[in-house]
Amino acid sequence: MRLSKSMSAAFAVAALAAVAGCDQNVAKDSVGEGRKVGGIAAQLTLPDGSLINTVDFTIAGPAGYSKTGHIPVDKSTVVKFRIGNIPVQAGYDLKLDADSSFGNHCTGHQAFDILNNQTTIVSVIVTCGAADNVGDVLVNGSITSCPLITAISASPAEVTVGNSVALTSTISHGSAPVIWTGTGGTFGTPNAYATTFTCVTIGTHVLDVAINAPGCTDHQTVSIDCSNTLGCGNGTVDPGEACDDGNTVNTDGCTNSCQLAACGDGFIQASVETCDDSNNITEQCVYGLQSCSVCDSTCHTVAGATHVCGDSHVDSAETCDDGNAATEVCTYGLSSCSVCDSTCHTAAGATARCGDGIVQSANGETCEVGVAGATSATCDSSCHTIVVVDNCTPCRNTNCQSYQGVNWVAGCFDSTSVGDAARAPTLTDPVTGMLVPFTPTQVQHCVDAMDCAHTNHCGVAGGSGNVANDCYCGPFTGSFDLNACISNGPQQVNGVNPPCTAAWIAATEQTTPANVLGAISDTSVPAGWAYFLLDCEAANCASVCP
Repeated sequence: MRLSKSMSAAFAVAALAAVAGCDQNVAKDSVGEGRKVGGIAAQLTLPDGSLINTVDFTIAGPAGYSKTGHIPVDKSTVVKFRIGNIPVQAGYDLKLDADSSFGNHCTGHQAFDILNNQTTIVSVIVTCGAADNVGDVLVNGSITSCPLITAISASPAEVTVGNSVALTSTISHGSAPVIWTGTGGTFGTPNAYATTFTCVTIGTHVLDVAINAPGCTDHQTVSIDCSNTLGCGNGTVDPGEACDDGNTVNTDGCTNSCQLAACGDGFIQASVETCDDSNNITEQCVYGLQSCSVCDSTCHTVAGATHVCGDSHVDSAETCDDGNAATEVCTYGLSSCSVCDSTCHTAAGATARCGDGIVQSANGETCEVGVAGATSATCDSSCHTIVVVDNCTPCRNTNCQSYQGVNWVAGCFDSTSVGDAARAPTLTDPVTGMLVPFTPTQVQHCVDAMDCAHTNHCGVAGGSGNVANDCYCGPFTGSFDLNACISNGPQQVNGVNPPCTAAWIAATEQTTPANVLGAISDTSVPAGWAYFLLDCEAANCASVCP
């Protein structure tokens, strides 16, 4: 069967503007207090005997507004709900959905607008569809919808005893009767939409207006004050008053509450105070401000005390304050430390120490090995350069420029000249007596062979009476098998030649082991000059040359 049922819902919008405080002697209007929600009034048993236990609602509006919810009504005879905080806009749509106990789905929707400071009443016609495999019947019926009280006012909100307040009320629809109730006075016509209330008893009284119809329960309240006929501002100091100057000026010596003006009362007393922030405390500047003005304990504007990072005082926003706004670093040598950073918070400090791979010249370092406590040939464990005194060169120049009647230094070194000319001297072969014009490359090969011998301590006291053979053959043990070297080449370790093999091959200008060994003392090639220099050093400078 087809069933139809009408439901209505009232939406109260909380969009009231704030009202500034008024003078005590000015008449006041009052909006309703204790607002109740709007409601849906409907018999929940449908004509077919089925019941509705839950009503779901969906509100869709402009700018993507959406709100959903459900109203449990299994223990109710009416449906009432109020939705607050809906923005003031036009173009909303309310949809109601419910399922009856017989399996019928009921639905309906209605468009509405929300107006400022008003309550919108929305009536929705909900149609219930029948379950499958049944016939249809059209039920014509109506549901009495209880009106809502949409507004209540009292003007003025305060009168003296014996005087009256004008009361008004408005309902959402229809002409249902209302009833006014309350204590502390009398109503002119208690069952009228607009009536009066005459104050009889001093005090604040709550007045109530309600729908006075069967099954309808909506009501609202409003408070009014019934005052003594005496009052502040009448020019007479009445009981409870400290003064009464007959005016409504808060900035003179007597406030509107008839109390003597004082610092901290929230009013700036003319010609006496320059400020009044409702207390007797001297405030301080907000943290971080370099300066500010505050109201002190005597209600005078003064410069406020500041609290900033770097003032040597640890404030609540800080974890440290060392008197500056700089981020310090760890003391040189420390591997870690905590410092006070530029925002006055404790942080890990940057470190600087010997072994960190960075030459800390500001801390006296002149070199770095990159590992704490480590050394190198030129850098000690405290990151200072090791000064190596060269005593070998002076000894060689003194003793080897006429060793065995020959200036052997000239073939590898020249202590008086610079440039390519010094690297290519014209020499006389002491064996053949012929000129030997070495190129710069040949001189460099002689120097390389000498340097490798010094570095690896070979060729200084070589075996078989040959001070250079072990530099080529290895393994630098003081003796070697010359025949094996001639036959098989240098003695390799893990497939690698001795470190000076390549240098002496270049200096002899030969490649095969026999030819290399045969040319080691040949003065027509760079190796012969290196050979005799090493021999001279071994004879004259062994204590100072490596």
